[in-house]
Amino acid sequence: MLQMEEENRLLLLALIVMPDHLHSLVRLRQDTQLSDALRLFKGRMSPHLRQLNLRWQKGCFDHRLRDTEELAPVLRYMLMNPYRRGLLDTAEKLWPFWYCEPETYRWFQGIADDGKPFPEWLNRS
Repeated sequence: MLQMEEENRLLLLALIVMPDHLHSLVRLRQDTQLSDALRLFKGRMSPHLRQLNLRWQKGCFDHRLRDTEELAPVLRYMLMNPYRRGLLDTAEKLWPFWYCEPETYRWFQGIADDGKPFPEWLNRS
């Protein structure tokens, strides 16, 4: 599991790196604000992005899942993004620029079709 050890504020569950953006799914410590976690993440990543002559996109969408919200639709949306963008055919296995924490992946693998998306997922995501 990837953690920001010194602050122990978040646990990275899944990450999809796209050509022009990224999707991440993190579990925050109960007393951590989403805005604080994003500021910490962006601050740590900014020097690396500058070395590549890249910058953060202005504005972003963030959402904290409530206890009543399910994880499956969010993870499915993230994993389907490269397929919806036409970067992969649905017959191909998952996008190579992704990470999924092992426990989360074991759960996902049980509902996936040998690491490939079910075609109907593209319509539901």
